[in-house]
Amino acid sequence: MEGDVREGGHTLESGKVSAQKMTLHDEQDKLYTEMKARWTEVDKSCKEWTKKLEELSGMWTKQTEMLNKVTSTMVTGDAGAGEQVNLNELDAQMEQIKDMFVKKQEMMKKMSTAGAPDPAQLAA
Repeated sequence: MEGDVREGGHTLESGKVSAQKMTLHDEQDKLYTEMKARWTEVDKSCKEWTKKLEELSGMWTKQTEMLNKVTSTMVTGDAGAGEQVNLNELDAQMEQIKDMFVKKQEMMKKMSTAGAPDPAQLAA
């Protein structure tokens, strides 16, 4: 997606160079300025969403690792043969999972309230 956005920027710049070669290019200059402003907003939005999705993916990875650790502790005991599972460690792991879940929910809420740019702003 980011490559497509960059390609769009290069296409706009190529169009600007071609327009400069024409004798009457006022309308193309205006169109270029409008399209460049829209492209800038799209590029900015893509970068913001890419960052948000990378953070969310990282959170999911951490949760999966922590859940696997808790599951392993509960199933195998991870304490060795004949030893009891350390309940304090298990409780701490569960608290970490709860904290991660709350953070993930906050991230999801922020992402769901973040809307697309207003088309009127893009056209301006």
